[in-house]
Amino acid sequence: ELMRDELNVHEIRFVAAADELVSYHVKPNFRALGPRVGARMPLLKKALAEAEGASLLRALESEGCVSLELSGEALELGPEEIAVSMEARPGFAAAAGDVGVVVLHTELSPELLEEGIFREVLNRVQSFRKQLDLEYTGRILLTLQGEERVLAAVRPRLDELARETLAVQVALGEAPPEGAQVSETRVEGEILILGLQLAATKG
Repeated sequence: ELMRDELNVHEIRFVAAADELVSYHVKPNFRALGPRVGARMPLLKKALAEAEGASLLRALESEGCVSLELSGEALELGPEEIAVSMEARPGFAAAAGDVGVVVLHTELSPELLEEGIFREVLNRVQSFRKQLDLEYTGRILLTLQGEERVLAAVRPRLDELARETLAVQVALGEAPPEGAQVSETRVEGEILILGLQLAATKG
């Protein structure tokens, strides 16, 4: 839950291996290996073909070398003798480290793009609250005036916007009322005008 919130992702899935999403490419430098390996080269090719790419990559990154067994003897290969790279499937990005492999699904659906616009609007309102040095619990009246593409992303999420910004009222497509604090900003290249004023307190 914490990772999802901090990374702003919808779903995190843990898998035993990333092979379904990434592929590993092992490139031995046979010219450099030839004098040292000699007649054992076929055995080395077989060992590399059978080795797990993720393990080879981790060993190179953490230890600076790869150790393979040839005819009962350990053979260490340095980065000048072997290179291992990782490539994600189209639509994904990947990075590897000591703890494993992290893969991100990078294709953005229209729904995700719309949500991204909403998150930008939410960020602008929160930043405006902070700029005005409002009390943390201060309730506000909020107006948003801008292009329909931006307002359309906010409209189905009005309750969330109000909850996150402590707005007792949110007006879309209206000019800021007289007396409101006004901020002009941009979201996805579109001008967005924020109108913000403190809500009247009861009692």
